[in-house]
Amino acid sequence: MSFDEKGEGAALIRPSTKSFSRQINSSVKPSNPPQGPDGRVPLSVEFYGRYGFGKTHAATTFPCSALIDTEGKGHIVTSKFKDAKWFPVRSFGEIRNVVHTCIENPDVKTVIFDSSADLVQWAREEWSEEHGGKKPMTMVEGVAIPFQYSEIYHKIDELLRLCLDSGRNVILTGKVDHTYRDGDVVSEYTQWKGYKKVEYWTMIRIQLVKGLEDPEVKGKIHYPDFIFGKVEKNGFIGGMKDRTKPYLIDISVDGIYRELMSPWTGKFEDILREVESRISSF
Repeated sequence: MSFDEKGEGAALIRPSTKSFSRQINSSVKPSNPPQGPDGRVPLSVEFYGRYGFGKTHAATTFPCSALIDTEGKGHIVTSKFKDAKWFPVRSFGEIRNVVHTCIENPDVKTVIFDSSADLVQWAREEWSEEHGGKKPMTMVEGVAIPFQYSEIYHKIDELLRLCLDSGRNVILTGKVDHTYRDGDVVSEYTQWKGYKKVEYWTMIRIQLVKGLEDPEVKGKIHYPDFIFGKVEKNGFIGGMKDRTKPYLIDISVDGIYRELMSPWTGKFEDILREVESRISSF
């Protein structure tokens, strides 16, 4: 697939990495990436949140991006960015082909996997086809127990490593959906859906949310009609959670480089003033 074939318009349940330690140890691990094509340290980021909150838009703010789109709607976003390319895909094989196209093209600086939940599903389908229709699970006393997922995850890990080792930014998107039991909704927008090794592969994880949670007053939400980037992980400053700015107002590549590359020394009141200043400038 070439760039000429693009489209016309150019508290949550979080994934645990503990249960996947075997797959992590046996799979492809990320190397230390070289300097990115634009001279910056390449980033690996996950944006996750509810449908319509702007995950794809935030991802496409990264420079010269190639959007690997599993849902077929990404051209609506890429058409707003002059250097963004849109690649609608319908199988893991197509995803692999696009990744190789991207890393061979010096004009591509960012590879976006939108969404990582479909990435897992299609890698599983490819594995099943390779094994004569076999499913990567077995039934034990009526309960489906997954196995062979290390081989499935290896397929995904290999593509992520190729992108990072080539110096590209790697962006994944994750979904947030209702939690269901027996077909009924038991909790609204509490179920994260994405690649379960995302914590291992990403330096930064940002949840797109409505409103700012007041750290001093339980249940108080400031600006509930506005979408912000809640910073769930910032690998640039290690485990110093209290030294990370808790929310991004500018949910973009520039906001990340400006706000998250060094320890934050501000207060929550500073964020409120920043929001008020932006609102008043509209």
